[in-house]
Amino acid sequence: MKHHAMIVGLATLAGVCMLTTGGQAQAIKPGINVDGRPAADTSAAGYQIPAERQGPEFMVPFFTGKIYPTPHDAKYLDEWIPLGKTGIVPGAGVKKDDARLAVLLERIVRYGGSVKILDAAKDSRDVDSYICVGAGAEADKLCVDKPPARPEGFLLDAGQLEGKPAAVVKGHDSLGLLWGITALNQMITRQDGKTVLKKTAARDYPDAPGRRCYPAMGEPNAEAAWFSIQCMRPNWVQYRGRSGLGLGVGQQREFVDDPKTYPIWQENVRKAAALLAPLGITWSDMTGRMGDPTKHPGVGRPVIRSKSDDGFQALLSRAKFCEEHGGHLFLNDDDFRFPIHPDDARDFGTAREADVYFLNKFMAALKKDCPSAKLFWCPPCYVGPVSELSEHIGESHEGYLKAMGERLPPDVLIAWAGPRVKSAKEKPEYLQWITGLIKRPPVFWQNAVGPRETFYPYDTDPVTQWPDWYYPGFLDGLAFLFINHNAMLVNMTLFDFMWNPGKYDAQRSIVEAGKKVVGPEAYPKFAAFYKLLEKMDEYGLYKPTALAARNLEDVKAKTARLRTAYDELLKLSPDAVQWTQAPSFMRVRESYLKRLIATPDFMELTKADEEVRAMAARETGADPKADIILAPGDFQSKRPSMHYKWKDMDRRYVTWINGRESGLSSLTASFRLKDIPLGEWELVICGLDHNAKPPCRIRITVNGNEVFDGENKLQFTAWSRQTIPMPAKFLRGNDNQLTIENLEDSDAIGGPPWFMVNYVVLRPAADAAQVQKEAKECAPN
Repeated sequence: MKHHAMIVGLATLAGVCMLTTGGQAQAIKPGINVDGRPAADTSAAGYQIPAERQGPEFMVPFFTGKIYPTPHDAKYLDEWIPLGKTGIVPGAGVKKDDARLAVLLERIVRYGGSVKILDAAKDSRDVDSYICVGAGAEADKLCVDKPPARPEGFLLDAGQLEGKPAAVVKGHDSLGLLWGITALNQMITRQDGKTVLKKTAARDYPDAPGRRCYPAMGEPNAEAAWFSIQCMRPNWVQYRGRSGLGLGVGQQREFVDDPKTYPIWQENVRKAAALLAPLGITWSDMTGRMGDPTKHPGVGRPVIRSKSDDGFQALLSRAKFCEEHGGHLFLNDDDFRFPIHPDDARDFGTAREADVYFLNKFMAALKKDCPSAKLFWCPPCYVGPVSELSEHIGESHEGYLKAMGERLPPDVLIAWAGPRVKSAKEKPEYLQWITGLIKRPPVFWQNAVGPRETFYPYDTDPVTQWPDWYYPGFLDGLAFLFINHNAMLVNMTLFDFMWNPGKYDAQRSIVEAGKKVVGPEAYPKFAAFYKLLEKMDEYGLYKPTALAARNLEDVKAKTARLRTAYDELLKLSPDAVQWTQAPSFMRVRESYLKRLIATPDFMELTKADEEVRAMAARETGADPKADIILAPGDFQSKRPSMHYKWKDMDRRYVTWINGRESGLSSLTASFRLKDIPLGEWELVICGLDHNAKPPCRIRITVNGNEVFDGENKLQFTAWSRQTIPMPAKFLRGNDNQLTIENLEDSDAIGGPPWFMVNYVVLRPAADAAQVQKEAKECAPN
């Protein structure tokens, strides 16, 4: 997403928004209307849009005639309320400078209307309509009903007040009123040059209250948090990524070594707090543990020393500052913990004991000054129970988590990524396992969402994973949930599912989200762009492949068509498209082509495959001129080939497949034979089985004929080969196709079950080779 100038945020909503009482204007600057021009009557109306949000990209969400996330009960009437001059009547508990109220005022003014804050409708007849915000006598004149008695529930309705059209929004609680306002906002648009509100009656609430988290990744990114408020309804905004609100995991030593960076971070925290705290939305900022400024030898990661006093004090200072501004610290140990520093090994013996010591000491010091403080923590043992983590870290990960559950205070929120690092389908026993160990609901961190190279869907992919992966009741057992990606539309579908899983429809959800973000008119062009992008998947997304090198002209042509489609999209949605991943994908594809063209003679891309073929010839005795040797780059897949090394095995170039429900379950390669094959042949496959039991089941077919079906015979601790007999009748004297499939019933896209291929050799069997030779010798000239 494009980064705009630093956004002050909705503080702005409470502190900078200019309201009037009794018609006394206090505006400082002109607002910006829907056409991008200063709104002439904004000062008289008494509200102006903060300067940092006056760009046209903040027109989202666009009007589609429907509320998103999908409401439980909504009726959309074909009637309109004029908002050219609107009287806003705050109800009980809603002050005139309420940040929630300003969310509505900003929307009306942005779309060309004007507003006046009134104590009662009768106080002003110089308006075209009224909107009552919150419960009270005026609101009850429109609708005596109460909002659903559910956390975050709200009510919308419309009618007449003082003889003029009016709308009302009521909330069961503070957040319920905020979400009612954002739902009402989605019904505001321009029609025939006028600002109008579509009459809507809705009774709504989330099925997963309090559990929806949006990851605002990248720079301080207040704009992303603003977007999530308008389009998603988050309970929690997690600032994270390389820089969080100022300094990332790789930079936290600067708090100790360069004190000048601390005030920069403090200012970013103030902006985040001003954005979210007035609205009642929880937030946290990510950092990692600090220690000695030297790197752990051979690891290249920030060290963790549990008795490091300077690191402890720097983290404590940061946590206190977050708490004082209404937020929390996210301490991300993640993959940075192991191997443990020699000092921790000497002082504590295990990471378990070192971390129990550190976290208890930290929370005691933090609670002393901030009694209501919380710590959001990602432990290094953030997966299980099916992972083999204990084998990699050198101590029991179950024992580690059990100690944390029994010995840490309940205000430490603990992140969990599911049974695997990139988990897919969840089961009740998985959640029971982690909850039983840590003695609290986990924060669920979804590390991947789709089977593409990025592990995340494109902006127009129906996200079927949510109902497929999360069984009924799963969300109820969590503290909250977020995905490891700030892609706006993907997150919108997650919030749509979490809000109302019973009405979640993956196709409808992604289309409605896309229309909200780029606009209904631009959406067909948006979808066309992604259709073309998808046709380039076989070449990989980032690193040019040998397959792309062999098809350079096709890559050029498809990239050109993609650019044309993108330019057409920009004509319709030049600013709002920046909320999507389309600009990034366009840059990635054009950069990919430049790198591909710049590779001299493509040797860099073909060298790895050539080395594999030479290795196959040495290891199997295959004849490179007469036999078929297939290297990783010869296979078509939705992911590029890569080099792989584990433990003491030598590094090899490979491709691999996951379970049959992953979308990454098959490999296909084409090859040609000059002569009609005779006798018996054999197929030799070299690779690696997954590090799990039982062995991965695979199927190998040649031209649709089954060659093998069952558990593979390869090892998981060393590169190995399996030789499989194959009748020559399966082959043709021209084009042939070999397919390898993973048969395991799994949708996991990371971790077992997987099967890895280094090379495949097809050749006549020993006796068949002689038959083939004799046939050639006897053939007529």
